[in-house]
Amino acid sequence: MKRAILFFVAVVMAVSVYAEGKVRIWSEPLELPTYELGAPEKAPSFSRNFAFQRARRSVYPLAMNDNITENRQMHTYNALYLENDYVKLCVLPEIGGRLFYAVDKTNGYDIFYHQHVIKPANVGMTGAWISGGVEWNVFHHHRGTSQLPVDYKLVENEDGSATIWVGETEYRHRMSWAIGMTLYPDKSYIEITGRMINRTPNTNSILYWSNVATSVNDDYQIFFPQSTEFGVYHAKNSFCHYPISHEPFTDKEYYADDLDVSWWKNHKEPNSIFIWNHKKDFLGGYDHGRKAGTMLCGDHNVVKGGKFWLWGPGKYGAKWDCEVLTDNDGPYCELMVGAYSDNQPDYSWINPFEVKEFSKYWYGVRDLGGIGDGCERGAVNFTLENGRVTLAANATEVMVGASIRFEVKGREVFSRSIDIAPDKPFSEQIKVGRDIDVTDMRLVFADSAGNVIGDFQPVKKDPFSKAPETVKPTPAPEDIANLEELYFAALRLKQFHQAHLDYIDYFEEALRRDSMDTRTNTQVGIHYRERGDYDRALKYLRRATQRQMFGYTRPADCEALYNLGLTLKALGRYEDAKDTLNRAAWSYTYTSPAMYELAQIDVAEGNYGLALSHLGKALTYNAANYSAENLRATVLRRLGRTDEASESVERVLALDPINAYASYEAVQLGHMPKEEFLRLMRGQAESYLELAVQYLNNGFAEESVEILQNADALVQYPTVKYYLGYMSDAAGKRDDAARYFTEAVSLPTDYCFPFRLETLHVYDKALEYMPDNAVTYYYKGNLLYDKQPDAAIAAWKKCVDSDPGFAMAWRNLGWAYKFHVKDMAEAASCYEKAVALDSSQAIFFDELDEVYETMNADVEKRLKVLVDNHETVCRRYAPLVREIRMLTLCGRCDEALGYLNTCFFSRQEGVDDLHDVHVDACIVGGLNALKSGDAKKALEFFLSADDYPENQCLSRIDNYKRDAQIFYCTALAYEALGQKSKAVAAFRRAAAVDTGTSDYGYYKALAMKRLDPNADTDALCRSIVADGESRITDFVQNYFVSFGPGKTLQQVNSAAWCSMGYGYLGLGDKAKASECFAKAREIKADNLWAVYMLDND
Repeated sequence: MKRAILFFVAVVMAVSVYAEGKVRIWSEPLELPTYELGAPEKAPSFSRNFAFQRARRSVYPLAMNDNITENRQMHTYNALYLENDYVKLCVLPEIGGRLFYAVDKTNGYDIFYHQHVIKPANVGMTGAWISGGVEWNVFHHHRGTSQLPVDYKLVENEDGSATIWVGETEYRHRMSWAIGMTLYPDKSYIEITGRMINRTPNTNSILYWSNVATSVNDDYQIFFPQSTEFGVYHAKNSFCHYPISHEPFTDKEYYADDLDVSWWKNHKEPNSIFIWNHKKDFLGGYDHGRKAGTMLCGDHNVVKGGKFWLWGPGKYGAKWDCEVLTDNDGPYCELMVGAYSDNQPDYSWINPFEVKEFSKYWYGVRDLGGIGDGCERGAVNFTLENGRVTLAANATEVMVGASIRFEVKGREVFSRSIDIAPDKPFSEQIKVGRDIDVTDMRLVFADSAGNVIGDFQPVKKDPFSKAPETVKPTPAPEDIANLEELYFAALRLKQFHQAHLDYIDYFEEALRRDSMDTRTNTQVGIHYRERGDYDRALKYLRRATQRQMFGYTRPADCEALYNLGLTLKALGRYEDAKDTLNRAAWSYTYTSPAMYELAQIDVAEGNYGLALSHLGKALTYNAANYSAENLRATVLRRLGRTDEASESVERVLALDPINAYASYEAVQLGHMPKEEFLRLMRGQAESYLELAVQYLNNGFAEESVEILQNADALVQYPTVKYYLGYMSDAAGKRDDAARYFTEAVSLPTDYCFPFRLETLHVYDKALEYMPDNAVTYYYKGNLLYDKQPDAAIAAWKKCVDSDPGFAMAWRNLGWAYKFHVKDMAEAASCYEKAVALDSSQAIFFDELDEVYETMNADVEKRLKVLVDNHETVCRRYAPLVREIRMLTLCGRCDEALGYLNTCFFSRQEGVDDLHDVHVDACIVGGLNALKSGDAKKALEFFLSADDYPENQCLSRIDNYKRDAQIFYCTALAYEALGQKSKAVAAFRRAAAVDTGTSDYGYYKALAMKRLDPNADTDALCRSIVADGESRITDFVQNYFVSFGPGKTLQQVNSAAWCSMGYGYLGLGDKAKASECFAKAREIKADNLWAVYMLDND
């Protein structure tokens, strides 16, 4: 049957003989040494003000997967392969669909950084992350599933090419993405096809970047297009000239020294540089030693983002990319390309049921001497040395009769017709004279038809051109002058998922100024609708339409009407919803979404004919509305019009081969073996649930039940059973419903994190059968917290009322009282109940101590809780570090160092305070020993402060300001031991440290005085005081924080007062210093050095 042939052929092949000139696609096991991960975190990770990659970290409903171990084992992965005459590549669907490696067969060069071990570190959103190959960052950077299995499909295409598709439905917004990696029989490039699919009725913000890792060394250079005048940092808050930087960049002064930032070796520390105003279709990297590199091409109008990121050759970076993240590979950098984005974080909008697509072309280059220009068909470059120019070109296909033309000052000096191929690059050297500038030269590479492939002419850059204006933090809502600016500030915060400012605060300020503002009411209404708070949504959305529709005016912008219609539909008010959605459909933007929503109502009312009419309109206005096409297929199949249904399914699978709904329809129509569908679903309960809920929303309960029953036969999962109970009740099968609900609540709650608003109806139905069931209230609270936190608290309270022994529910209440209600006493009470009931959860102790810290609780109390539960605490990095801090604060430094020297501390990107914790324990321990008269032991402590134990996975810190403190204290120990020459040497080392205006300038000043009693240190100490005074604040700016919760007001002000204390102490004003240290301790009782200075005055 012709139709069956039209379906993509999915293949899972064993190893077969490679046929030259063909594309081979297959899967086979790949064995790799792998550092195992411990069990994921059982406690749900709800939203809080916590930055990850400069946006709000959003983990739930995923589990934190940050339990890194040292256990190295061989592990067998299901590897997917593509190969043609020029390229062989490997993809690992079990690790986020990562393109693991690609080899340029013409020269054996790894186009991407090829890892030979799987060694995770805590870099990803949920923790574990590996380096190497290509990572797909879809919707958020280092997405939560980058280390988890994804859906995949192997496809042989009719034109002889073959594609590996990977993707998933993500649960944050319930959007989907798909990446296709294609090889053609006669091309050396890898074609990357990407689709971001908004299969929801919401307007969402999206981000896409691919992390393309490449191996680097001192010969490695990064090439941005010649049109690139500036490089820019994350969030566009720092600029430099490109490629020669003449100004400090990201507060690093050495960039001002005419630094050529295109060379990897010139970056002493980790850094990112984005292309500002990308005007060409490529970026790349080239290893001058290997004479090979990597070319990344794509339409710069869509693939707008280009950057490189690197750890750098310094000690800090080398520790990461040559040790923490690998055993024997590294170093590497990342040549990153973004679509619909030119920075991070830089999110774009995607409309309801919209699909955003992009294409990219990646290939290896060779014998070019660099990269001047190019596209997917080839690349060109020339180099000038001693009056001779080397011309070079690469092609990604066989070209006969191509042309090379070289001009000097507009005059052609070389022209040749050439035959060129991926394995036969062009190179020619010609003499031009020594007085010619490279900017007077131009090289053009064209095919036989005259189509230009590369046109390279170096551009003279103005080192004094003015850099663009940097982005500034968003002011407080009350400080924004007018309503329009306030509205757009709020919208930007929402769009960029700002971690430390709440966009609702800005919308509420706008409504305080004008309660009837249409745009603001619309956005607030959307906010509540998307969180299932439909009554509040109605209030704002109705208000939004009042001015718009004054005098019975039909609005041009129907966003409020559309969302009002969605809200009415969710409330089951179908007649009102139909009227409103039909009016919203008058706006082109909302025609397709509204028609799809109307079709769902039609099916619910049994009117299939009208549903098809509405779906036809939906597809006329948006042919890429896969949800509408899928629903159309189901309606047509139900009507017996299977040929038309098959056409709809074909259209979806042609563009989205891993679409689960279309695949299930293909099974129903007999066009796909059920086994293929089951493989696509991977036995994942949530994948079955998402599909079943789609059918349920579309009005097809029978299919939904069948899908749920298939899932139930594969895995025992609470939410599946809840839905089966709900569906059984709807079918009048109350005994079956009761059985399924009973089974649901009897299963373990671990790793069951409900998130769909539709599931609230399911829980409410279950509670009709089991009115006071604690487990159901627990799940309901989990589902609601990030949407309606007050309702979540109410549900969890009912949970613990029914089952006071439900430890995780008490923990969740503690979380809610800390981060939402901000009632620390109640939060502490809940956490204390949680740890009393279950002392096996290390994260409970971390979060409890964080509450205690915020409360400024007694440090001895905090220490006792942690020490008494050390066997649990030591299983996680954060609570263990908290215990060590408390041990040091309480003078138990030997114990603190015992843990610091023996426990394994997995590295976390953005968390760099462990060495300070180590130094604290060493210095306090040494000072206490010195005070007690044991100078020998004190010296051991102080010398250890300058160590970097291997188990801490840290590298030596260059220009470490604390060296002044370390060396000064070491000098005191030598002096006490009578070793004067060593004492003097240590004092000199302390005095030589550049401490700036930091606290450690105090120790520098002391060392200077010991070397020369007449040394003038007053200016230094006054600068420390002034710096402390300048930091006293009533507001902490965390707008540009990259990782973590940012600094609290307590932390900032306590540290500022402590600095002032050091400065005054250095000036000899002990009374004033004591006042400052006392203030620091009052604000924060665990300020170690304020406490120490007061206790040892």
